Amino acid sequence: MPGPLTVAVAPGEKPAVMVLDGWRLGLAICFDAATPQHAADTAALGMDAYVASTLYGASPDSPARRDGHMRDRAAAHGIWVVLSTAAGPSGEFAETSGGSGVWAPGGNLHVQAGTRAGDVAVATLT
Repeated sequence: MPGPLTVAVAPGEKPAVMVLDGWRLGLAICFDAATPQHAADTAALGMDAYVASTLYGASPDSPARRDGHMRDRAAAHGIWVVLSTAAGPSGEFAETSGGSGVWAPGGNLHVQAGTRAGDVAVATLT
């Protein structure tokens, strides 16, 4: 089995989809994932999964907001949503929400990591 995959991303001018092992992955960075129109524009390109790298703060409403964004994107477009988000301290944030996870097409949470740095969620998408 191949090892973990690392992908470096940077902001672009428009939505983008990359193909990896036959999977069409829509890419989202931080605020993109909180914006329904970004997901809609990316879905219009054809994607199997929406892959987001984000940071949600540690405020009491952050987990519900984070999970709601991901659930809504999965449900609205009938695709997998994969979220990688900071856990523990990050940059200027003393704490972050953690909670990286995977939401199934339709919006149900499939698997989710905890809130501590180093917590991991693993899923096989089909």
